[in-house]
Amino acid sequence: MTQLLPYIPFALRETLLSYAGRLAAIHTGQGLTRLLADMRINSEHFILGRDDAVAQFAEVVDVDLALLQRSNMRAIGPDVMFREERVQKTFLVRAADKYCPVCLAEGGSHRGWKQRLNWCFAPVHRCPDHGVFLNRLSTPTRTFQEAEGRLDGQPNEVEAPTPAYLDWLEARLWGDPATGTWLDEQSIQQVLDACLMLGSTLVHGHRQPAKKLSPLKQEAAMQVGFDHFVHGPEGVTKALDEIRDNSPARAVQAGPLA
Repeated sequence: MTQLLPYIPFALRETLLSYAGRLAAIHTGQGLTRLLADMRINSEHFILGRDDAVAQFAEVVDVDLALLQRSNMRAIGPDVMFREERVQKTFLVRAADKYCPVCLAEGGSHRGWKQRLNWCFAPVHRCPDHGVFLNRLSTPTRTFQEAEGRLDGQPNEVEAPTPAYLDWLEARLWGDPATGTWLDEQSIQQVLDACLMLGSTLVHGHRQPAKKLSPLKQEAAMQVGFDHFVHGPEGVTKALDEIRDNSPARAVQAGPLA
């Protein structure tokens, strides 16, 4: 099978669709669909992340399939399969909807824009590299190249330090986290959802829906929950004791307090 020239390397930490979007802009000057058609790859299968289409793509672009699969998010009904973890599509968003304007500026023109994998996770509200809050697209696209002309290049800087849970997520995705630990035994969604629930209830009480908090408040609550959760069952028990002691409610048969 004919391979693409010039060779454009895959960037660690970017998504599979991001890489395909860059190649499309460089090699065709058009969108993703045109590139996949030239490769004779079923575009729907590739965009859904199906193994056969991804394997065919890996062969054409001459990139190790295992490397691409680490950044692939395969749609399975209402969920997403990511590295053998099945997660909700609202937790891991496959489309390009959040971005760090500093990261995109470092990529130069739209041909160099990369979507970082960590931006796809719902609890990630800032760039761990630059410490700025992520901007949002009003309408998500498949790749940032398709959103050219609609991106705001002004970064939203924050003074607070980068939360530790973002460092943990980066290590889980790309680093070498310690194995056999309390956190390693659970899926990414289990860890971060539990941290949000604990932290939000500790800080705002059980009447405030955690996912309706502003990004800044949600991030702060996540960190509070992570500070407890990282200590294992003992830390969770301590957090639950604090929640129970601070709550005026006494009926605990149902609802967030339960």
